[in-house]
Amino acid sequence: MELNTNEKQELKELYKKLNNLYKERAKLEVLKKNREESLKEEIASVCEIKNKQGETDAKRVKMPLINAILDELYKEKPNKKEEEISLYETYKEAISRNKINKDCITNFLSSTESLNENAAFIKESFKDSTLLSKEVLDALSALLKEEYKLHLNDALSKEGYEIKEPKDNAELEALKELIKGLVG
Repeated sequence: MELNTNEKQELKELYKKLNNLYKERAKLEVLKKNREESLKEEIASVCEIKNKQGETDAKRVKMPLINAILDELYKEKPNKKEEEISLYETYKEAISRNKINKDCITNFLSSTESLNENAAFIKESFKDSTLLSKEVLDALSALLKEEYKLHLNDALSKEGYEIKEPKDNAELEALKELIKGLVG
């Protein structure tokens, strides 16, 4: 793809503008992170959230819950957590009052347990390797995960599930390299 002189100039100007905006965004993200840590410390202190040693433990403050509360109280947005709790209660009642077919539940739990066992076997198989380096094992893992996705998509499509085709990023990558060359 070839750009004319005007396109190249506009691209350079837009790159410079957006690059500055992203630099500003990075600074804002750090500022937000610092303020989030202060808020978590304050909440942990006021709500007496402590670790096993009895010290205030801000790491145990759940920010998604805090964000939901702040959205509700300060931004007048509906509280998604309350909606989720309502759904939770509806589902729990249906399951606990045996309104849901027991075989459905048992079969689902069995599948989940089988997946957990399979994940443990995979992890253990990697641990069994004594000669291969971590880098080789990481590469093997990445390769196997790609192949797993292909197997999974094949099995899902055979069962009639719709599969999203992976995006071909080759053209995007080529354009990124071209832009780096023009603005760099």
